[in-house]
Parts: sequence; structure tokens; C-alpha cells
Amino acid sequence: MNKLRQINGKNQITLPAGLLKAAGIKPGDFLEPTARGSEIILKPVRLEECLCDEDWEALEACVCRQVKKKKYKEYSSLEDAREHLKKRMPKP
Repeated sequence: MNKLRQINGKNQITLPAGLLKAAGIKPGDFLEPTARGSEIILKPVRLEECLCDEDWEALEACVCRQVKKKKYKEYSSLEDAREHLKKRMPKP
């Protein structure tokens, strides 16, 4: 498998599907990049791990306001709720 990749003009690369599959990484997953010397490490991170206590408190306050106004969305599953949150997360 050819693992050599070139960074494009938007500082992006495409990772080989086999590499992602071997690491258990799927489309929509989050990766946390860190630098170690001249190496870049991509660590899979669950969305819940990306939020600090202040984020969770703000999210809870937002939900409470929406419930009071009866303006909220119900989800049929936890996965549906996660997908909705992922779409609303700010782009890095």
C-alpha cells in the first residue's frame, strides 16, 4: 500500500482507507492532531471528550431554555443526537 501523501493547497491530505480501517476510524470520527518533533500524531477522540465542563454546562443551559420554550428536537436514538451535534460543532 502506497502511504506517501502530498499536502494540497488547503493543507489537507487524504488518508488511505485501509489505514483508517486498521485504526478503527470511520467517516465522521474526530481526530486530535498533535506534533511530536517532526511527526504529526492523529489521535481518535470521542466527541464527549472534546467538551470541557463549561461546554457541558452551556449545552445543558441551552437545552433547558429550549425545553421551557417548547422548541427542541427529539431524537430516536443516541446516534441521531450525536450526528446532529457533530454537524453543529464549529469547524477547526
